[in-house]
Amino acid sequence: LATTVLDGVMCFSAGGLQPFTGIRQERSLAAMQPRMPSLHLVNSGTGAQATALCVAFTGSLSSLAPSTCLDGGSGGGMTILRSGGGGGDGDEEDDDEAEVAALLKKYNLQMSDLPEGALALPAAKLARFIEAYSNAFNRFLINSWGAWRDKMLADPEFAYKMMVEETVGLGLAMSGTVAARGKDLLNELDFFLTDCAVGAVLNFVLIWLLAPTVRQSAATGAIAQQLSRLPAFVFAEGQYSLAQRAASGLYKGSLFGACGFVGSVGGTSLAYLLFLIRQMADPEAGSSEKRLPNVLANSLGWASFMFVSTNPRYQFVNGIEQVMYKVVPPSVGRVGSLVLRTGNNVVGGATWVMWARYIGLQKKAEAA
Repeated sequence: LATTVLDGVMCFSAGGLQPFTGIRQERSLAAMQPRMPSLHLVNSGTGAQATALCVAFTGSLSSLAPSTCLDGGSGGGMTILRSGGGGGDGDEEDDDEAEVAALLKKYNLQMSDLPEGALALPAAKLARFIEAYSNAFNRFLINSWGAWRDKMLADPEFAYKMMVEETVGLGLAMSGTVAARGKDLLNELDFFLTDCAVGAVLNFVLIWLLAPTVRQSAATGAIAQQLSRLPAFVFAEGQYSLAQRAASGLYKGSLFGACGFVGSVGGTSLAYLLFLIRQMADPEAGSSEKRLPNVLANSLGWASFMFVSTNPRYQFVNGIEQVMYKVVPPSVGRVGSLVLRTGNNVVGGATWVMWARYIGLQKKAEAA
């Protein structure tokens, strides 16, 4: 009989030590409320008869040496593994675990309340996830939408970044539209609302496409398997080759371009439909409408802009944020995200005007 201890999880396995891929780690949180040990029977993922009996317990493992190994061979023995060290790293991890315990108490949560996969997160990341999970709307999305949960587990700041894009980013874009329409805004309110809807959908898709995720199921098909091996964005952490990162940039850029094309076709077509409805209701008012852009030309223009401008800008934004959240506290990181994404949207608006003029979609007088 073999025994493995992984920071608060004791596992017994028949037939020697096996890679317990199905075990959910539960970190030792001395500050948490005491509870009775619980038993979990899980598959180790190494065979139909390879099972592990895990005893989850609370308390500190600080009395154990940083690396203790008592191995009796494949037929039995005991192995104790510590993820922390005996020095500064261990103290830092203890601080993170204390923060997790304090957040659980603050939001009146139990470890069992957290969604599947949360307990496998490092303590510092788990603390950020608990903070995000405390929001009622975000908690509803996590518990009811598996894909949203996987995004949040991979990046606890995902919901915040989405909120920034859908408020500040969309607000900046719409303020430009308001300034362009001027006194005709109320008369063109339907067009304005159409722009808002299309912009909100595109912002959501852009953030979603570049956000990392926790893969819960294996990809099927040769192409899907190859794509699943690419990083979520060019600068994502991981052992990726330069070719994989370049392929990720091109792949995500093509997705951005496709989204821009479809969004423009939908938005411009809807604008034409509204224009026709106005003409039917009031022919005289309809004849004074501003000239609408060609659907195909406008859509191709947006597709190319999304590939050559939007894609690289958001790749750099994600890369900077990834580093930023590692070196500064989460609260400072969120302020940095706000500033960074606000600036990105301002640059995006300016570069669209330049791009539209360059490819002939807008004349200088029309863009002004």
